[in-house]
Amino acid sequence: MSVEKSLTECSISHVERAKSGVVVLASLITTALDDAKLGNVTDYEKVVQKLSDPEIKEIHLQRFFKALTNCSSSLTKQFDTLVGTALNTRWAVCSNETVEDFLEFLTSLVSAQTYYLRACLRMIVKLFLPDNSKDPEQVDSEELERKFSNAHEALHAIVEVVPATSQFLIPVLSENFPYMKKDTIFQASYVKNLLEVSKYLPILRAGILELVIDNLIKIDVEIPKHELQNVEAILEDEDEEDHTQFELDMDSSQPTVTEDNSMGNEMADKLDILMESLFHYLHDVTHINGEHSVDAGTELFKELLVVFDNVILPTHASCHVQFVMFVLCSFDQIFANSLLDVCCEKIEKPNTPAILRQGCAAYIASFIARAKYIPISTVQTCMDLICHWIHCYIDEHDASSLGPDANKYGPFYSVCQALFYIFVFRHKQLLELEAGLKYIRKLNLERIVTCRMNPLKVCLPTIVKTFAHITRQHEIVFCYTIIERNNRMLLPVATKTTNHSLMNLSFINQLDSYFPFDPYLLKRSGKFITPIYQEWEGLEHYMDEDHEEKKLSDAEDEEEDYFQCSRSPDVAVPEFTPEETSMCISPGFDPSSVLSYSHG
Repeated sequence: MSVEKSLTECSISHVERAKSGVVVLASLITTALDDAKLGNVTDYEKVVQKLSDPEIKEIHLQRFFKALTNCSSSLTKQFDTLVGTALNTRWAVCSNETVEDFLEFLTSLVSAQTYYLRACLRMIVKLFLPDNSKDPEQVDSEELERKFSNAHEALHAIVEVVPATSQFLIPVLSENFPYMKKDTIFQASYVKNLLEVSKYLPILRAGILELVIDNLIKIDVEIPKHELQNVEAILEDEDEEDHTQFELDMDSSQPTVTEDNSMGNEMADKLDILMESLFHYLHDVTHINGEHSVDAGTELFKELLVVFDNVILPTHASCHVQFVMFVLCSFDQIFANSLLDVCCEKIEKPNTPAILRQGCAAYIASFIARAKYIPISTVQTCMDLICHWIHCYIDEHDASSLGPDANKYGPFYSVCQALFYIFVFRHKQLLELEAGLKYIRKLNLERIVTCRMNPLKVCLPTIVKTFAHITRQHEIVFCYTIIERNNRMLLPVATKTTNHSLMNLSFINQLDSYFPFDPYLLKRSGKFITPIYQEWEGLEHYMDEDHEEKKLSDAEDEEEDYFQCSRSPDVAVPEFTPEETSMCISPGFDPSSVLSYSHG
């Protein structure tokens, strides 16, 4: 009897002959495999052809899967064409009986032939995406969800029979991550399924989160931020007085309001949907019956802190993805303190690359300024530590300084800018404290702004000017003399014809304006941010006309008292020493132990 005729006969759908049909088909497949080993591939190719028929009926698929299960020990590397054909059938959208038959074949295959493990994983992971051949708008959502569910069941089944599966899965997940320009349904489906995998394979959660966040950041940095801002408001106010510029920086970056959830930008819409899924995931993992679980939250925070160190912190100009840390820290004050500790620890280590130290300063400043849930006691602790670090830096470097140099003293200026930024946002709460003004004066801000390294020259003008307004109003420190002197300094301008030595004059470089927790622009996922986010309230009460007129007239009077030959006044440093106080918010916290954390 020929193989082709036998395959046809075995396809007869009489229930009473099903078992015998499977046995006969298994025997024929075994014979075809044996013949193929001897060089006769005719029958083997006919088996592959029959199985690859796109019109093959489910009952026939079931018998093939059962027969192949019986032959799994014979399906060596030589027969990868047949195995590949079986794996690529439409089993995932078939009936439950067909799915069960396929899963039995799948588990017997990876148990008997570990060579096929990666191929099986690739097949499953590809099922996390919609069919690429169909129009995304015509996708049957019910069929898609059934396919996703069956794919997860298949992965779970493989993990049960091959525990080592987890070490091979992350590379496969990474290889199949859809390109960022693909339609939103591909990105959303894949991220959703990866997060689902992390729930039943917790040993892979850290790796999956890092993979997801890394790919979301690639989308984030591609979004033209200016398209999401209220450009008209900026243009209308661009001729306003200098003191309003700080307010523009803080408030103008609001989402463009439309009747639906569209952001008016395809990439922004895509990221918005993905961030919403990620925020939901954070809440679901860390909350049980609506209550925050300390254990679950701590485990997730440790994993995300490693992702922050590896992916988020080194990325410049990301606008939204870093808010995963902002939201997660809102669940527990310990998380917020730990994030601040990690950033402080990096600033404190001289061997940390300067760009990362400066990035940590920006994160500290933006986090403390913007997070409503950070109490004023933590703000004070952080300002104490920052000021102490700054004063120690002045002790070590100011005497030998020849003037402002952003390249040479980059971390110093970034930390100073962080201090000014925090003060601008939190000064009202500080001044409302009993003896709040006394506390601020003990920080010795005067010594910082008048040192030779001249942070007011290098820090962002909008921050400097707002800081000057507030500190003068409360007679904490007078900055206008220094600002006016800085404005009169002749600055070289680099052009194409500028010689190399002039271009290397680093003192003209100002700090970057990047603050990671500037206003969140995405509309759909923004609902997670709004309740815990501190908006810029403005400084109208400081900006009256009398004050504006008075500041310049008083500048010369201040000069004799606060600025003599660019030298720092001989004043005392706040009463703490490096031995007594490390740059750490949480007592006993060891950031290195968290960053070296590896799940499992």
